[in-house]
Amino acid sequence: MNDGNELGEETCAHPDVDKIKLTGSVATGKRVMATPAGTLKRMTIEPGGNDPCIVGKDADIDRIAPALFAAAFVNSGQVCVAIKRLYVHETLQDRLAQRMAELASKARVGEGFDSDTELGPVQNRGQFESVKAVLDEVRADPEARVMAGGKAFDGPGYFIEPTTVTGLKEGGS
Repeated sequence: MNDGNELGEETCAHPDVDKIKLTGSVATGKRVMATPAGTLKRMTIEPGGNDPCIVGKDADIDRIAPALFAAAFVNSGQVCVAIKRLYVHETLQDRLAQRMAELASKARVGEGFDSDTELGPVQNRGQFESVKAVLDEVRADPEARVMAGGKAFDGPGYFIEPTTVTGLKEGGS
């Protein structure tokens, strides 16, 4: 739900709601699980949403990179099944990182009414600020390397450059 967090709690507690389905953060999942407990509503909770992809040493980088990019940036990365992390065999890491960065750099970001647009904006101001905060964390990490993107566009709307990063440690941004 997209609101100031009041509507979700009211919906979870409402007696006419039979089932709750949430894809979101662990903290939100805990709140959602606690709210309808008294009514024994059926629930499906998918916390985290950080879908990994594993790339083995025999992968054909030129063939798979466009598909990986599309799977990571579908709907500008704003779906629960979008790839968030790639675990790549060490012999292919540099080549795949470079190829993903090339694809990110070439992707056309813009309004949906423009037929040349490939990636649209972040859905709302709260999420836009959240993504910018993650990018600030990444830039502050001495191990991380922004390969492409990493900045918000100047001007109206919630547009952020498609971003690829290497060097993040497990459990980081």
